[in-house]
Amino acid sequence: MTNNTPNTKAVEVNGIRFEVRLNNSVIPLPPREEEEEVPGEEEDIFGKEDDDDTPGIEFEIIITNNTSETFYFAFHNNLIPKLMTSDDQTFYGGHVTDWMRLPVESDFLLSRPGETLTFIQSAFLYYTGDDFRLGFDVLEGGAWTLYEINNPGTYKLQFTYESVAPVIKALIEKGTERKKIENIWTGVVVLPVLEFQLVDESI
Repeated sequence: MTNNTPNTKAVEVNGIRFEVRLNNSVIPLPPREEEEEVPGEEEDIFGKEDDDDTPGIEFEIIITNNTSETFYFAFHNNLIPKLMTSDDQTFYGGHVTDWMRLPVESDFLLSRPGETLTFIQSAFLYYTGDDFRLGFDVLEGGAWTLYEINNPGTYKLQFTYESVAPVIKALIEKGTERKKIENIWTGVVVLPVLEFQLVDESI
């Protein structure tokens, strides 16, 4: 893979088509600039995505409802990323957060029969002084962070979409009242693997 071309793959489960797309399959690594450490201060990963030197990455999750039923699809904490090397070695990682919020109405996207919806999952690369890390924003709070990315090369990314609650009470936007969201699609879907290339532009 040498061209910066879109990468898209899809899978269909019980009449619901899940497509995952990465528009830029060649991603530059951020500069290897070590930050000055302050004694007693913990690393703040949540401000990394706003750094001008931090490459922004967007994955599109495209869902097409090929059934005769209407569903909501939840996205407040429903995507779990898995990063692998080209020979399927898995990177360590986990969900970290210093804040959480309740689900809000806009976290749930409605799809009627025949309709398609798109959710954009943002991600960001940053350098810690020891390794590169890949973070994925979580709407409910915090980020999934994958560690010990040390070299440019070809990598594989796979999302798992997991939704277990058919009914959730969500906050109405900019308010304290809660609204019952019903007919939420439930299930676990392992989305197709996407390949992308990390390149070191300083070489």
